[in-house]
Amino acid sequence: MAVAALALAVAGTGPVSAQIIRGQVVDGATQSPMSGAFIVLLDSAGTQRGAVLSGEGGTFILHVPEAGRYRLRAERIGYADMLSEPLRVAQGQTVTYRFGITVKAVDLEGLKITGKGRCRMSREVGAETSVLWDEVRKALSIAVWGDRERGVPYQTMLWARERDLRSLTVSTDTVRLTSGYGRAPFTSESARSLGANGFIRKLADGGYMFYGLDAKTLLSDDFLATHCFRVEKAGRDQKGLVGLGFEPIHRNGPPDIVGTLWVDQKTAELRYLEFKYDKIPMARDLPTRPFGGRMDFRRLGNGDWVVQHWWLRMPQSVVVSVGPVERHVQFRIREQGGEIRFIGAAGTSGAEGRSELSGIVYDSTRSVPLARANVFLTDINRATTTDFVGHFRFNDLPAGRHQIAFTHPRADALGLAVSARTVVVDPNRYTSVALAVPRDAACPASGTTGGVLGFVDDIHSGEPAPGVAVRMTWWNAGKSVSSMTKRVAHTDTTDAHGRYLFCGVPLDTDVDIAAVDGGDIDGPIVKLKLEAPGLVWQELLARHANP
Repeated sequence: MAVAALALAVAGTGPVSAQIIRGQVVDGATQSPMSGAFIVLLDSAGTQRGAVLSGEGGTFILHVPEAGRYRLRAERIGYADMLSEPLRVAQGQTVTYRFGITVKAVDLEGLKITGKGRCRMSREVGAETSVLWDEVRKALSIAVWGDRERGVPYQTMLWARERDLRSLTVSTDTVRLTSGYGRAPFTSESARSLGANGFIRKLADGGYMFYGLDAKTLLSDDFLATHCFRVEKAGRDQKGLVGLGFEPIHRNGPPDIVGTLWVDQKTAELRYLEFKYDKIPMARDLPTRPFGGRMDFRRLGNGDWVVQHWWLRMPQSVVVSVGPVERHVQFRIREQGGEIRFIGAAGTSGAEGRSELSGIVYDSTRSVPLARANVFLTDINRATTTDFVGHFRFNDLPAGRHQIAFTHPRADALGLAVSARTVVVDPNRYTSVALAVPRDAACPASGTTGGVLGFVDDIHSGEPAPGVAVRMTWWNAGKSVSSMTKRVAHTDTTDAHGRYLFCGVPLDTDVDIAAVDGGDIDGPIVKLKLEAPGLVWQELLARHANP
């Protein structure tokens, strides 16, 4: 492994018990700054003691836990790792270090598919498998570090679906939005617990609990020591990718998983993980193929990694009555999953200035301020929370253009996607801004009518369907015995996020609602009756959703 040329200087001492390595990552040949490099702090035993992503200008700051000898390892997806020479950090010292990286690309397109793998990855070495695993490990390591160290504002769509066992079409779908400040959309159990007790476990009530994987479990020594890995050739659905397959070493233990991590051959970036259970204890003749999970990974602009989309599919038994006495059990697929709708990439948290930005977050649908809304500037990773009258304030901001947005359970309940807007902060001055839930996001207050809102999802993929027509109909009874009843029809079109809204729906009236295509019914008809004013959430399915 080539070692970078470097420049090392010792700065003055800082506060007692505060050791820092401050530096910059540059291209060793051109000396141009390199952002998004993962800088890992290693102690004299080679144990990781800290990590950070280089920011704009290639700069980084590492807080060193104690005095001693350390090395830095620089990692970038698609490039060979670089290791610094030993750095001695004294008590309370700040060390300045310029990390020059010799850029050496990793060639995955020339990787040979031998069909031979290796087991107990942490102990044995195999050429092709090792090269591919190292690129996968980088992405997973950054994702785990980000979950632990760097909370960011997010909004996710979570769903629970039922699918047909053979066609995989969606029969029912329940969706909700949730937002907050954090990272991991889900977590798994430890690899040691999963290895000992299995990925499928029978519960006391006779049901079963199904477990999936997360990045931390995949990286653990326990998982690597109990699974074989091999390079896999891509199929028709994985064009331009190369796979790192894995399976349990011992197949006679509790239920385990078999899967593949798919990596882009050109960029070496991790695209997705798919897996299935190696056995289903619920029924002997139940196929394992439909049941398992998938995680799609995404690299953010600052070099961070997140799980963008995920799902887990499990069998669900249903007792069906054939006659007055005879009954039999049928199986269908129960799917739970989610997708990140918005995430604020962690920016340069140390960016400071002399400007001030304040404002209010307001719910225009109810004419009240929103207390405890999360307000954030996505470009510099600054966040705050509104007080009981909806006010917020940012101090010591750098002047210029910033992206500001907010999240709140009220907006989630209305199915509203997080939307950042630009605000210009004047230098050395006070700037104010007003943020709001838009008035047309809900129905006007009424004591005699209600509203219906929700998402329309594609019946095949389950994804939200934009641009789909939705029709709601009901019959208005005449005011007199001689007058005719009248059929009332209203139509709406889903927005860019698949959301629809109907207002003025009469109470205690049978209502039909469905997706339509060219005037024809294009999905299951849902029958509703609103019993009280307010909003009712209702998911719909469309067979011919727009691509």
